[in-house]
Amino acid sequence: MKITFTFMAMLIVALAAQSQRPVASLGLEKSVTGMEYGAMALYRTKAQWGFGGFYQTEFPKKSEGLKGANTFYGAVLYAPVMKSQKINFYMNIRLGVVNKTFVIITPGLETELIFSKRVSLGLGMGFRKSYPALAARIYTRIL
Repeated sequence: MKITFTFMAMLIVALAAQSQRPVASLGLEKSVTGMEYGAMALYRTKAQWGFGGFYQTEFPKKSEGLKGANTFYGAVLYAPVMKSQKINFYMNIRLGVVNKTFVIITPGLETELIFSKRVSLGLGMGFRKSYPALAARIYTRIL
């Protein structure tokens, strides 16, 4: 319920902002503890800066009976490093809460491959849980 409310609130604010473009993404991240999946909602400015929120959790582990352990959610900031028409490089910083207990900051770098005006693919690497992590995301412009 919190995720739906957060996403809808961000979407409404995005519709009101004229110089910004709302972007939604779904993604996977491989960290030292396993695969995680999640969603992100961003505002992208014309200068390609991005800011928004994200939610990420682990796949359920049947053998351990865990459902969505290590839930990670919070705010994200994307800063452009290099821009072109078909490929962009970003530095990103995620500030969030894990398991409603720990506040963490995770830096990363991401390459965005642009397929059309509405769809792009992001491939990134970051530093998570004191180890490198790999990520893949599909972005789509909402407006």
